[in-house]
Amino acid sequence: ERERLREELKGLGFSPVESETNFLLLPTGQPEILHELKSLGILVADVSGQLGPGYIRVSVGSPEENDLFLDALREIF
Repeated sequence: ERERLREELKGLGFSPVESETNFLLLPTGQPEILHELKSLGILVADVSGQLGPGYIRVSVGSPEENDLFLDALREIF
C-alpha cells in the first residue's frame, strides 16, 4: 500500500520522500495544508519544524483510508 500511495502522490505532482517505514514524508509547499486536511477529516503530522514549511508525515493506512487522503488532496489542490 505504501508503494501505491507513493505512486498516486507522484501522479498528483507531489514528491514524497522515499521511505521503508509505514509513513511517507510529503513536501506540500503549503503550511496551511494541515488545517485544510483537518477540515476534511484527515489528520496528518506536522513535521515542518524538522524539515521545512509545509512538510507533513502521512501514515500509510488501509486502501480505503489512503483513498480518502488522496481524495482530500485532490479537493484541496
